[in-house]
Amino acid sequence: MLFDLLSSMINCTRKQKAHPAPVPAGDKRSLHFRNCPEALFFMRRNLHLLEAESEQIKIIYKDEELVAVHKPSGMPVHRGGRESASCTALLQTLRDMLGRHVYPVHRLDRPTSGILVMALTPEAASNLGGQFRRHEVDKAYLALVRGQIPLRGVLSRFLRPEDEKNGLLRFSITRYHRADCVEIPVPMGRVPSRCYSLVELHPETGRSRQIRRHLKSFSHPIIGDTTYGDGRHNRFFREAFDCQRLMLAATLISFLHPHSGHRLHLSVPPSADFCRVLVQLGMEADWAQD
Repeated sequence: MLFDLLSSMINCTRKQKAHPAPVPAGDKRSLHFRNCPEALFFMRRNLHLLEAESEQIKIIYKDEELVAVHKPSGMPVHRGGRESASCTALLQTLRDMLGRHVYPVHRLDRPTSGILVMALTPEAASNLGGQFRRHEVDKAYLALVRGQIPLRGVLSRFLRPEDEKNGLLRFSITRYHRADCVEIPVPMGRVPSRCYSLVELHPETGRSRQIRRHLKSFSHPIIGDTTYGDGRHNRFFREAFDCQRLMLAATLISFLHPHSGHRLHLSVPPSADFCRVLVQLGMEADWAQD
């Protein structure tokens, strides 16, 4: 059904290179809504490589001190709070996989996918936790956002903890650059077309839901964000592209190894359900392959 919809709608004007230079300000690629067998073949060929992933947690690095995994979108890190006792949680699942206790040292929101690091000893947990608190860990995310965001910039504002109305305001900062931008000529209200940008983000502080809150305040909310996003654009992506997730992925993390002291760089491409949407937009199709 999705292919029939795309066949009658999308004509991708050009194929994106694997690692494009940032799109110059004002430059947008257009997806024309006409019948185009060539574009449909391109997407079918790439989507065949993106068959749905299982919910099994993928281990991307492990030694005696720590383990790094690729968390699927929709999986909570641990049970508790609003999470059902019967839900599949990463912490408990990973503990059962490894047969040993694991110690969380940072977090990812339930709808966010990507790299998550866990310590395997109390000493490693203390060391890594200290690096996160001192903002010594480098992280990178990819997000698909509404609108044509400027080519690069810095997002900053004071944020309160979400569960504390009178909590202490803390400064937060996120640097970003735009990797790609497309325009889809489908009206929304009085606007004759709609633009979407693929953005790489580097948070320099670690406030709760910082990236999602920053992008909302900058009027470029993330597609699929049911808390801070735009319901009309979320609905459009569900109906046109079968996008059932938050389009935010943690793709890189770098920190000092707690035992050796050497800097460890870990990276993963976005998960298949994230890449599938990019493929349909003509963005970064080659990221689909690990």
